[in-house]
Amino acid sequence: MKLVIPSSFKLAGHTYSVKFQKDLLTTDNEFGSLNEVTHVMTLQPPDPVPQSRVESTFLHELLHAIFYELGESELDKNERLIDSVANLLYQAFVSAEGDLLKFRNRDEKDE
Repeated sequence: MKLVIPSSFKLAGHTYSVKFQKDLLTTDNEFGSLNEVTHVMTLQPPDPVPQSRVESTFLHELLHAIFYELGESELDKNERLIDSVANLLYQAFVSAEGDLLKFRNRDEKDE
């Protein structure tokens, strides 16, 4: 299963945008970053890194955004915790049989 990375998402009423930046990997060996002030997540695109790295990095940065919006600055700075939770979520999402999370488009009607 491939994790679909959105171009934007909302948390606590704020819209976060997701951008890809090819030279991100060359700066401090980062695969992603989050600017909490501008609500912009930046990710290294799949080439030269594997798609799985991009997907797990999205979840990593998403957790930063969640903890920031919760006002949990200590958790937001805890890279070990964020990395561990992101990797476990990624494994659950990509290894699930059937629909672990099923979303519908806004224009789809309830069944």
